[in-house]
Parts: sequence; C-alpha cells; structure tokens
Amino acid sequence: MGFGKLRLILGCCFLVAAAVRLCAQEKEMQWNVTYRGTEMPKMPWATQYDIPLENITNCVAEVKDGALLIADRGTDNGQYLFFAYPWAVRPEDETIAEAKMKLRSGGCGIVVCNGISTEVFEFYPDRIRAQYSNLTCKMNTMNGFHVYRVVIKDNDFKLYVDGELKLDGKGKYNEVMEYEGRNALGFGAASSAGLGEVLWEYVRWTTIPQAGNKTRKTASTSDPRKTEELKITIAEPLVVAQAPVGEKRWGYWQFPGLSDTQPAISIDFSICEDSMSAYGTGQTSYPSHFVLDGNTWKLPTGKSSGGGLLLPNGDRLSHHVPPSLKVADLKLPEPVGQWIKTYGAKITLYRAKDLPPELANMRFSRYCKDTDKWVTEIADVNERLGIRIAYNDLFPLFGGNWFNMKVAPDNSVMLAKTGYYIYFPRQDLGAERFSRVIFLRSTDNGRKWRTPGAITQGTIPYVPDTDADPMAMLRDGFEEPGFEFAEDGTMVCFIRTDDGVGVGPLYVSRSQDMGKNWSKPKVFNPYGVKPMLLTLKNGVMVLAYGRPGVEVRFSGDNGWTWTEPYKLVPLTSSNRMVDSCGYTSLLATGDDKFLIAYSNFRYKGSDGLERKTILTREITIQRGGKPDGNFWRPFWQRLTGKKLAR
Repeated sequence: MGFGKLRLILGCCFLVAAAVRLCAQEKEMQWNVTYRGTEMPKMPWATQYDIPLENITNCVAEVKDGALLIADRGTDNGQYLFFAYPWAVRPEDETIAEAKMKLRSGGCGIVVCNGISTEVFEFYPDRIRAQYSNLTCKMNTMNGFHVYRVVIKDNDFKLYVDGELKLDGKGKYNEVMEYEGRNALGFGAASSAGLGEVLWEYVRWTTIPQAGNKTRKTASTSDPRKTEELKITIAEPLVVAQAPVGEKRWGYWQFPGLSDTQPAISIDFSICEDSMSAYGTGQTSYPSHFVLDGNTWKLPTGKSSGGGLLLPNGDRLSHHVPPSLKVADLKLPEPVGQWIKTYGAKITLYRAKDLPPELANMRFSRYCKDTDKWVTEIADVNERLGIRIAYNDLFPLFGGNWFNMKVAPDNSVMLAKTGYYIYFPRQDLGAERFSRVIFLRSTDNGRKWRTPGAITQGTIPYVPDTDADPMAMLRDGFEEPGFEFAEDGTMVCFIRTDDGVGVGPLYVSRSQDMGKNWSKPKVFNPYGVKPMLLTLKNGVMVLAYGRPGVEVRFSGDNGWTWTEPYKLVPLTSSNRMVDSCGYTSLLATGDDKFLIAYSNFRYKGSDGLERKTILTREITIQRGGKPDGNFWRPFWQRLTGKKLAR
C-alpha cells in the first residue's frame, strides 16, 4: 500500500492491539508489535504497492550487521523502497511509535497516519524535519544508532531522540491525508528523486486507549441526531467451547453462527477443514449446538426449534450446502472461462442457463411452521447472465458464494451473494474476471427468485480503488458481502477484498431503491473479512469484521458515519491469521443490545494454557430518545405515503 504523494519512503506498518499500559520505566513498557531487523519483514507487512522486492529496481532490503538495511540507489520514478501495513489506531488514543536506526547517507523517514491526519518525519545527516508542520531541529543522525520516538494524540505530536524532546508539534498534527481513512505507521529510505541508505535495528509501537467508560460521537450532514453520543457497554466474554491444547488447524473451532432457536439462543461453529471438499459434510458443531442458559453456554437437553431467517409467513429459511460433486461424474457444457484464483484453486466457469436445474439453482432448508420440521428444497432462480463455478475437480451446489439474507421493509426477502456474470451480454460470450455482489429478491418467502415470484435486483460490480489498494487489479474481486437496511430504509453493504494476494480493504456501497442501483464502492477500512451488519430497534447500526482480530463499530446516522473500532481480540502477532479467524455472528437481544460471537485462538483455559476458543459478548448501545419500536416507519411512509400502525 502506498502513501500517495508522500515524498519519503515508508515501511513496516503494524496492526493495532487492544489496551496496553504505558509504565513510567522503559523496561516496563509493553509494546503491541515489535519488528526486529535481524530478519526480513514477513506478511502481513508489504512493500509499497505490494511489489515484490526483485521488481523494485535500484533498491535493496537486506539484513546486514544485525539490522535491516534499506537502500534507495536510484532516482527514477518509482525507485524507492518502504514496508507498510495498517495499524488502525484511534485519534483520541495516545500512540507511541519508536525506531532505533542509523542513517548512512541521504535521507530516510517515518510516517504516522491515524485515519484523519498524517505527518512525515524526515531524517537527514544534519537535521530532522516534520514535513507538513515544517518544524526542524539540527542533529547529527549519522554518528551512531539513535532511538527516535514519535508520540501522537488528537492534533498533537512530539518527537524524542534518545529520550530528549526535539520537536513539539502541539496543535500541528492536522494535515489532512490525501486518501481518506489512511491509518498506518511506516518507515523507509529516501524517495523517487532522492537517495538514501539506513540501518533499522528495530521498529515498534504501542497505544494507550482512552481511559474510562468510552462514549463516542457520530456525525452526519442529514441526520438530526448528528451530535448525539452513543454510550457503549461491552460485557465480559462468555466461553462457548474450547479446542484441545495444540489445535492449530485452519477451519477448526472457527466460524461461529448464532441463531434465535426456541426456547433459547444457540450457536454452532466449524470443526472441519475450510475446504470445498468438507462443505456439506455436516461437521459444523462440536459435539452439538450449544444453547445460552443465563450466562452459561450449555449443550441442549431438550428439543429446540428455530434458526435460519424468520420469514413473514412464520417459516424459517437457511442456505443449504450439500456435499460437492465430482466434476468427472458430471456431463457439463462448454465452459466460458477458466483461471487460477489467488489462493491457488483452478476455477472453471459455466453459464447457469446451460446447466440443469439441480446444478444451476440454489438450495435452502426451510422450517415449516405448520409441519414443525426442516425440509430441503431447490429454489427457482433465473439468472440469465449468471455463472456457476467448478473448483479444481469439485462442483459445489450452492449457486453462488457467501449468501446473506434479510427481510426487507416491505416483507420481501433480499439475498446477497457473490459471483460472476457473462462479460459480453449481447454476444453471450465469456465471463468477467472479477467477482461481483449480486442481489436477488423474493416476494413468495424464498421459493422463487425471479419475476413474477421474485425480482432480480441490482449488482455491485468490482470497481477497485487502485490508489487505496495498489494490488487491486490482481485480486479475485468482491467477496463476502454483508448488508442491512438502515433506519431510513437505505441499504448499506460492506464487502471484503482480502484474498490470496494479501490484505485487502473493506469497501462500502449504498442503495436508496431497494438494491436496484448502488453507489460506487468506496474503501471504508484497510482490512476486514466477513463484514456483519445489524440494525437495532433503537436505530443504531452495528458493523463487525475481523482479521486481524475482531472489531466492532456503531453508527447513529443510518450508516453514513461510524465510531472508531472497538477491538475484542488482543493482537499478539503481526501475522493476521494467528489471533482469530475474524468471522463473527450478530444477534439482537433487545431494542438496544445484541450478542456477538467470535473466535480467539489464544484464549487461556482454566489451566492457563492457550486454546482456540469460541466466545460471545453482549454489547449495549444507549442513545438519546426512546426506541421507536418499528424502525421501518420513516422509510415505509416515504415509499407508500401511508403510516404504519404501531
């Protein structure tokens, strides 16, 4: 990831962790993340634009004499080198970035961005300069290794050298970033036009969260509650289940899902490999669904019903995924495309209309209120331009990826998934390269998804922001859409792009007409998988996502602006995969509260040993005014001209 027009080379960017205590004595300092120059930076750290080192000409990064040597030896455009990774700090928290380094020639720099403001600290042989605030101090930076510490908070910054204050930027940390929302720490050497060599012994950072019971404001240009504060109360975590000590396999004790089963809330999770070959095998929860009894998760003792999406007619509906079929056992038409996805799977694409219904359509499980049992059914879907995919030697039977369903304000059912479309509709040739978000709407409780029983809604094509994500054109496209209806009826959709290329940003798009037309997708956060959305009856929207860790945000103005993230999983490593799978599940438990389920891979058991653990927390959001009790009223009245009865 680059920093736009910043002249200096940046480098290692680190992921923010949860609350860290800053002690008076240096030996007691607790650092969130430490990079040591005795080895090359590893994922998730990346060079600018994620360009492989061998492709950056006239630049060197190598371990030399126990430190990382970063050298810029070229002056042509693009000849510079830095390492970068978002750290996602909050402006109101005090954040400390520290580096021990020695300048050998030319120039080098450190950059700090907190999502709102940015500053670049330039180091030359005879001086240090804060670029945007134009503060300068004289110093010999080449006479040995020095410890440089940058402290930022709100609109203030300070730069210390070997413990001595050198630059005091009180009120001067206010340069607005070229790219909205950039939140990162970086270091490197020189710039395209400059030269420089520098040895970095270590780079590290920590953050001191705002003390006390936090309340944060949201802002909006259209919502009358724009100055309202949201008071957030996060309960202590409840343990659902823990894996055996030493369980490290990906997919096991991950991916929790909450359900409002009767008479209790239940949860399940994966205990199988995250693989196409494992889908539909039934290895979901261990050893059964857990139910919440007061403040304890227990195995169920009696029969429970529910789960899935509660439909207007009283049925419940959930996406059904049977085991995948072997391609060799099927008689398939000519494919319209074939390539390798970023995680290495070979995909072969077929027109949905060329396939038999059992391969082209979607499968659901329906809990019929009249028969008191679950039945499996194949829904009728008509996607004239739709594509179905074979992965390697398997053909999955789910009709698209990452289903997400909601009941709309008019009692229709809206479904979001990701998939591909025919690229040249008039010639009916070929398939598009990037996956997109596809919305379907059913008006008969999910039995048909086409006219007249249903209406195919709009789509969100992959429109990447190559400035925010220089690797955008190498990605798979959009995946894992999470959408919700805001209090005013607006649809808000967040979308993952993180894939085998590396960390990808989370995008957001909005629709004002029930999903037929969508705004151009915009980068919302530098990272995030499986975004989950929930609108509470008090009108507050909840957004959860993860990897690294697990984060949750809140909006009081229909999803236009959001609080800074509350972090539920402490980060222990720069590897985004080792602390949590990042997948969450949300379930409202009242007008102003909800339950969130997530995984923590390093949660300690009663014996003090770390285990992969499934956890839940109840979160309460208080706001001014009383809950309406029916947050569709403003939208429904605007849509129909009629008032809803209470």
